[in-house]
Amino acid sequence: METVHFTQQTFRSLMECFSRPGDQQRLEPSQEITGLYSATVSACLTLLDGEVSFYVANECPVIQSEIRAWTGAKLVSVDLADFIIISADCSEQQAQHALQHSKVGNLIDPQLSATILYEMTDHIGNVVHLQGPGIQHTKAVQLNVPEQWLQLREMKNNEFPLGIDVLLINSNSDIIALPRTTKIQEVKQSWHT
Repeated sequence: METVHFTQQTFRSLMECFSRPGDQQRLEPSQEITGLYSATVSACLTLLDGEVSFYVANECPVIQSEIRAWTGAKLVSVDLADFIIISADCSEQQAQHALQHSKVGNLIDPQLSATILYEMTDHIGNVVHLQGPGIQHTKAVQLNVPEQWLQLREMKNNEFPLGIDVLLINSNSDIIALPRTTKIQEVKQSWHT
């Protein structure tokens, strides 16, 4: 598929996810970067360019250099990054550190916050109940994200309009968006392997 059409299609899928939190979209694969899901690479190629910055939570040099080469985005420290990539092989501590130090914007410019691309694994399953814009009442969704990380996300978003936006990505190229306006009402652990 031609690059322009690919990024347009990917961008539409990402915007659809953000307008309907909890709904899944599937991203088409594009380039490969060792250590990242193909959908994560597709999202990076669509969202990152020379005007934005990024941080890779496990600080993998291969991922860092490949993203820089493909997108032209600037590699910065976690507290300055516009986009934070948490790959599936990150430790829980690395994932929590990235979230704790992510920027939330300020009252004059709340858009100067981080968007987190979080690769979900198959090890943890929590059923969460989401509420907020784009959801009629509540929506139950299974997310393979540690409960502690979800609680930390809620704390980062407790002073609207400040906060972070999250894209959750699985190995099957499915994505789910959790904008800062989406509240997690309840978490029930459904399984753990």
